[in-house]
Amino acid sequence: MATVSQTGNPIDFYLKWKGADGLIIQIDTDIADKINLGGAVGAKGDKIWCTNAINQWLGSRAGHACTYYILSTFSTETWIAATYSNHKVGYAKGSLKDYEQIPDPQAKLLALGYKGDGGGKLKKSEKQYEQSRYAPRLVDHLGKARVRCKELEKYVSLFS
Repeated sequence: MATVSQTGNPIDFYLKWKGADGLIIQIDTDIADKINLGGAVGAKGDKIWCTNAINQWLGSRAGHACTYYILSTFSTETWIAATYSNHKVGYAKGSLKDYEQIPDPQAKLLALGYKGDGGGKLKKSEKQYEQSRYAPRLVDHLGKARVRCKELEKYVSLFS
């Protein structure tokens, strides 16, 4: 069995030890500012900062061939919003191409009648996400959402 000193990288060691082909890490960048690591470059919470922070946290070098980062913002909410037309989420027809640029997708979904927690945020539970307006809607409109969300496309293409 390989040791960390033989591979020089903790990720390489872990992948070889577990017999895995790769490592997928998904983190919402809207909460990534909770990672308190020094030395990461970029604006705290943006994708560049998150990539560097995760690399530092894992003790990995950047661009590891078997590590895939999905760095979305409000991913589930954004991906569900991407199943709706521009008009439904409050934009002029055809004006919004990248739904990951919506500043507050939760507010858009609340305006569409999704259940809130009373504090301006979506009510989130496993039972909630099983309802037809959540995960099943995303599955039914996955092609449209993939075109509108680069990180979703990146995630789905890992399994295609």
